[in-house]
Amino acid sequence: MTEPRDRDTLANAPLSSFAVDVASKLQSVDRIAHAVVKAINENIVPLQASLQAASRVAQSAERAFQTTVKPFLEGLQPALQKVREAHVQSTVAAKVGQSLEKAGWFPHGAIPLSVVTKDDFEAAIPAWIDANGGTDWSSITKVHDLSTVGQPAKESFATAVSLYQSQKYNAALRVIFPEIEACAFEAFYRALGISWSRRSKRPTRLLELQDVIRLLWRIGSLGALFDARGVWLPQQEQIIRDFCYTDVDQDNVLPAQLHFPNRHAVAHGVLRYDCQKACINGLLIADVMFRGIHAANVIFQKSPSQVEDMLRELREDRETQRSSKKS
Repeated sequence: MTEPRDRDTLANAPLSSFAVDVASKLQSVDRIAHAVVKAINENIVPLQASLQAASRVAQSAERAFQTTVKPFLEGLQPALQKVREAHVQSTVAAKVGQSLEKAGWFPHGAIPLSVVTKDDFEAAIPAWIDANGGTDWSSITKVHDLSTVGQPAKESFATAVSLYQSQKYNAALRVIFPEIEACAFEAFYRALGISWSRRSKRPTRLLELQDVIRLLWRIGSLGALFDARGVWLPQQEQIIRDFCYTDVDQDNVLPAQLHFPNRHAVAHGVLRYDCQKACINGLLIADVMFRGIHAANVIFQKSPSQVEDMLRELREDRETQRSSKKS
């Protein structure tokens, strides 16, 4: 009888050992669980405080947004809308300017877009000018308001407008183009005493006039925009530079120069501009040029060193162009 009991004891020995091992591990797990619970209990108050503090910060941020940021953003919307509208208008104006140039009209900011975008703008532009310009075009141009442009230039412009209204179109251009030149020389050569004035006699060559035009638009690029619709400034410069102040004779007249008066052709009778469109263009070009000269005068007076820098750049550019032509 003793032998079977011993056999059962031996058979159950591994099971007892396993149970002891499991119990030991459970005790370890229990100790870990107690430690975890204790740690949680010890840190729950600081954690709750941190969560409450974070909640207060979030609520404060929400209040700040509602009382400060949100009204600011809402107030910003009209300004952003104006920026978007201005961008659209600039895009439209740029396309309109290209269309005007193709049709032989000088793009000028005083003429409303509602006029120049009409299907019949060829007739609408001179009709609008005749209806709104008045006797001296003072509501279209700014020549009479330019403080640094001398009285002779203003009188010549008024005379040219009077000749235009009498349908003496070529005569109007022969009055105003020499006055542009005289006004430019007065500003750039004599009154300001800049480097060109050191010449033994006043230059009348086209090269100097081209330098004047380039300088005007460099000043314009600094922010002294002298047209009401600044998006057209680069296009205006190109028209004036490429068509109005280039060498021309009867054998090399460009088609565009029939509408955009050429200074040399006007002064020397190479072409007669007996059409209304060319005369309107010439007077609008004169207005832009006088505005540019006025803007230049203002900057000359405020920052002569800046002008000297630009003049030096012009001379360097000219030398580079000469070198490239020789090579």
